[in-house]
This record gives sequence, C-alpha cells and structure tokens, in this order.
Amino acid sequence: MGAWDTYKNNYKGKTDVKARKEGYATQDTTSKGEDVVKRKLVQSYSYSISVIDAKDTIQRLKNFNDNMMHIRIIGESGAGIPIPPKTIAEGERMEEFKDISNLEELLTYMHKITKNGEYYLYALSVVGLDGSGYNGKITYVADNGEEKILRDSGRLSLFDLFENWE
Repeated sequence: MGAWDTYKNNYKGKTDVKARKEGYATQDTTSKGEDVVKRKLVQSYSYSISVIDAKDTIQRLKNFNDNMMHIRIIGESGAGIPIPPKTIAEGERMEEFKDISNLEELLTYMHKITKNGEYYLYALSVVGLDGSGYNGKITYVADNGEEKILRDSGRLSLFDLFENWE
C-alpha cells in the first residue's frame, strides 16, 4: 500500500472522480484483501504504467495524441516501389485515431482489436517497417508540413509514442 500512498499525494485534496478526470489512476476500493486486488489488477500479467506516471500523465497523453496524428511511416517495397506515407493507425490497421483525454480512455483504446485481430496495445508495442522486408523511415510531420526524421530505419516502441517529438 505504500506505493498508493505516495501516488495519492500527487492528487491530494481531490476526490477520486476529479483525480480520474485529470488522468490519475485511483485505487480500486471494490475488492478487499491484498491477494484479491493483485489478481484483479494484474490478471496474472505484469504491467508497468511508469510511462504515464502521475505527475506527467496529462502531458504524456497529449504527446500520445500528437504522435498518433503526426508520425508517418514511409517506405518502399523490395522492388523499390514507394509506399505512400501512413499514419500509425493506418499502418497497424486500426480505426482512425481520435484524441484520448484521460487514462480510462487510453485503457479502453489499448483494449480494442485491429483488423488483424491483435490488441492495439500489442500492435503499438512495435511501430515501423522493421522486420517487414521493406525499407523505410519514420517521420514526424508538423502541422505546417515540416518533416523531421525520427528513424532512418527501424522502429518506435510504445514508450516512444508518449514522448514529445515535436
């Protein structure tokens, strides 16, 4: 419980409802007993939410929204034929991306299924052309059209999607 106490200090004075609206996770109060809560929270898997920790949650969600809208995957087939730039959602066969405003919406989004039958969480764990047999790069295209190369080849990880690439 020490971790929750430390975490709760970041949104001290706010109700759980207000804290959740601002992007904070709040402790599950519906289950009692330490073992029950652990099983319910982790479902036999190991999770880490440090990429969206309490003090930076809102900013990291903004970064994620921005990156999903502006990062493009550009490539060419093995025959050198250009592949048109694709957003991450297009490249991973997801629905068109819409802004996420809080942690609950992020969790719901990550639980959706791609057209390939894969959870969004897994599809976003590795983004790019790496391993596809195609050559390509990953760029960030700003609203003014200016392009910044993030990777000449390779991939981005899920953690990279919460960083500020602007």
